[in-house]
Amino acid sequence: MVKAAAKKPASNPLSPGLQPAIDDRLKEADLGLKSADIKLKEAELIEKRAWYRFLSAPLTPVLITAIAGFVVTQVTNSMQASANLALEREKSKGSLILKAWETGDPAVSLRNLQFLAKIQLIDDPTGVIGKLTSEDAPFLPRPGGPVVPVSASDMKVFFERYKQAFGTITQRTVDNLTQLFQDISKDVSAQDIRQVAYVLATIRFETANSFSTVTEMGTDASLEGKYGPDSPFGSALGNTSPGDGARYRGRGYLQITGRNNCQFMGSALNIDLVDHPELAVDPQIAYRITSLAMFDGRFTGKKLADYITADKADYYNARHVVGGLGHASDIADAAVKLEAILRETVGDQSAQASQP
Repeated sequence: MVKAAAKKPASNPLSPGLQPAIDDRLKEADLGLKSADIKLKEAELIEKRAWYRFLSAPLTPVLITAIAGFVVTQVTNSMQASANLALEREKSKGSLILKAWETGDPAVSLRNLQFLAKIQLIDDPTGVIGKLTSEDAPFLPRPGGPVVPVSASDMKVFFERYKQAFGTITQRTVDNLTQLFQDISKDVSAQDIRQVAYVLATIRFETANSFSTVTEMGTDASLEGKYGPDSPFGSALGNTSPGDGARYRGRGYLQITGRNNCQFMGSALNIDLVDHPELAVDPQIAYRITSLAMFDGRFTGKKLADYITADKADYYNARHVVGGLGHASDIADAAVKLEAILRETVGDQSAQASQP
């Protein structure tokens, strides 16, 4: 039986003297790595401590607040600049649209609007402007100068013609009309001589030909019986407290009456007419109320433009702007006369509107 030869142990390729030296170097390298890691962590800890000391410093909140304020200011300024730019663009568009309308001719206004939309100076995302026809295109009468006399010479002519048409005119009426002309001349809604003639005719009737603001006459007791909370008129006018009937009696050119009307018009004009209804007799405030009622339709929902347009002057039915048709014929007749006087005094707008 043959025995297998005994295996010799594997020989070490390194000499016995080199192996310890290598092991020592590996241990040194490992210690170096650990030392470097410790130093890195120490550096991180130092950095964190430094940042903590910075945050804990007494002046730091001030600095942070200042930095935050600077950032907020810059962002706010940027947003404000963008908002201002957008606002100016919208103003520019609005101005262009207004100029396009101010022609007195629907066909010309339509061409103007469609041209502005075509070259994208105004927006028409839904294509509404492109679909308009001359029948439904918006337009405004072309401004043709003043609609009431302003100069002393024009007013002299007006009062001479007024006396011829309506009879004797007192100095008080002259003074009241002079004030009224000043208010109308500043009213951007007063652009059509015929509409202005109707406003003057209405004020003339409502003030018994004096053109003076009025306060409804009557004792407190009689007015309370007429407009008080327990009366049919008082309930409709929003008078809810005892004394409201006398407190909210008719005042001004159109004699605004009742708590509700004072609240409504006061809000529109940013004036406290509820606590101070007597302010309605101030000529300028009285005219502003009249303008809102007649040009904007704030009384009945009907406005003068519903009856007096480029194609017609329905002075009779224009009475609906203030209320019912009571005395509609008298006011219409006065409006015809006042229109003629105004045209002779300040010029014929229809002739001016035909000028290129």
